[in-house]
Amino acid sequence: MFKITFMNGKVGFVALGLALSTFGSGCATVAEEALGHPVVLGVLVGAAAVETVKEKLPKLPKLPEKPQDPIQYQARDDGFAIIRVSSSLKGELTIPRTHKGRLVTSIANSAFRGCSDLTSITIPDSVTSIGNYCFDDCSGLTSIIIPDGVISIEHNAFSSCSSLTSVTIPDSVTSIGDYCFQYCSSLTSITIPDSVTSIS
Repeated sequence: MFKITFMNGKVGFVALGLALSTFGSGCATVAEEALGHPVVLGVLVGAAAVETVKEKLPKLPKLPEKPQDPIQYQARDDGFAIIRVSSSLKGELTIPRTHKGRLVTSIANSAFRGCSDLTSITIPDSVTSIGNYCFDDCSGLTSIIIPDGVISIEHNAFSSCSSLTSVTIPDSVTSIGDYCFQYCSSLTSITIPDSVTSIS
């Protein structure tokens, strides 16, 4: 694109191809400066001086990055599953009951594994299953609320939760997997309801 400054002071712009076809082969003198400097094509054509300038465009401001949700979800047939939680989370956490308008129905295998700075987790009543190794090595966890609605707790779900002192299993649970509370060295009380028919 060329900036054309006419002798009457008016300024216009014209593409290179149009300039050559309009002004003829006289537009053949090209002086290119080093990369990063203006590139100038200067020719006196009748009453007009043709000049092109490759201007440095101003850099657009960088848009701030959208913060990532520390909880990652995956769509399932019956709603959403929590598949991974950032280990940077600290303190108390209440898991959302819904995500994008649909229920959170399960917590997948190893979803909270290694979240050692969480001290308390509240699971919503929409969740029906807790996957294996789900809360494995959540060593700072002292309290977890398992709601009515959870049907199964898979193997090693709470293994190595070394600060967990007590757990109450709701009446909705029917099965508890192998080594579910292995290495829970501070656990002094666990209440298991009559609804549980299988403890591996």
